[in-house]
Amino acid sequence: MKAKAKPKKLLGFLYTCLFLGLGILPTVVKPKPALSAEYIYFNYGPLKLSLSRESLEIFANEGRITKEFEFYAQMLNPEALEQLRMLLQKRIKISPVAISRLGKSPMGEAFLEGLGKMIKTHPGRNGLHSLRGALVLAAADSEGLTIINIVRQFPTEGMLIDTDYIFDVQKELATLFRYRDAAVNAIANQATREAAAENTVDVSQLTDLQQPGPYQFTDQVITLSGRRRQSPLGLSGETKFEVALYLPKGNPKPAPLV
Repeated sequence: MKAKAKPKKLLGFLYTCLFLGLGILPTVVKPKPALSAEYIYFNYGPLKLSLSRESLEIFANEGRITKEFEFYAQMLNPEALEQLRMLLQKRIKISPVAISRLGKSPMGEAFLEGLGKMIKTHPGRNGLHSLRGALVLAAADSEGLTIINIVRQFPTEGMLIDTDYIFDVQKELATLFRYRDAAVNAIANQATREAAAENTVDVSQLTDLQQPGPYQFTDQVITLSGRRRQSPLGLSGETKFEVALYLPKGNPKPAPLV
């Protein structure tokens, strides 16, 4: 029983790493990266495991399980395999400009830095900048922002996933989602209270602006001339423009000029 439980726990790490590490994120000109991640490496205690990007692509596009991927697939039931394939195929619609700004915002950069503790280019090196670049390049690519494309745009030959930090990332995600939900609920509740506090306006009692009012007026158009003046290009010519005046009738007091 212990021997069977260990692979399942290991596969849980793999599945969660793919989902949390790459599937959660939502330069207009896309440069071609010099390198792209061909393999995803996992550490699980003393074990060092790897999975090629090609095997993931074949499974995502064709549903075919290669010999390499079979080691992981045999520990999942058909329903879980289908969910994994849907996750690999999921495309997030977001522009490269938007994701670049999001990744450079204080909250976005802090989150990517935490995620970079788990997804690295080399042992002991935070993957923040590589992740941010891969996200922007994937969003700018015709394939769009998918897990496979993020791995493809990762600027090293291998992507290292340090499973020791996966639970820290899960906690950060839970906190982030709770904060988001609380903020949305607070805004919605405030809007509801403000709407309920507003006085109801009886539109039928308002003045119909399409009908003439009780005041009469005369309109008059006058032409004004502007004097010649000095400009950066020399003396300007005389300018003329028309002004429309609407003068109220029967008002003993001077009318304000608007």
